[in-house]
Amino acid sequence: MNEVLINNTDRNTELGKERLLIALRSKGIKLTKQRKLVIDIILEKEVHSCKDIYEYASRIDHNIGVATVYRMVKTLEKEGIVNRKINVTIGA
Repeated sequence: MNEVLINNTDRNTELGKERLLIALRSKGIKLTKQRKLVIDIILEKEVHSCKDIYEYASRIDHNIGVATVYRMVKTLEKEGIVNRKINVTIGA
């Protein structure tokens, strides 16, 4: 299971969100409605995987695709905003 961990200490504040959006725009990342939705969910909800993010997002926007979520998380990871931690369980 991949766990999504946010690297932003002020994740639940509007200022923290605005800083994040400004940083992404300054790097040339286009912030569509769906990408902003993914960011909002990561910042506001307790999510542990891209699947969790997608489940929240699809309740709000029925047109969002799984690929959009994975690509946005990958972009955020590349920019150092989130980490995807892989948990491996051996045995059962």
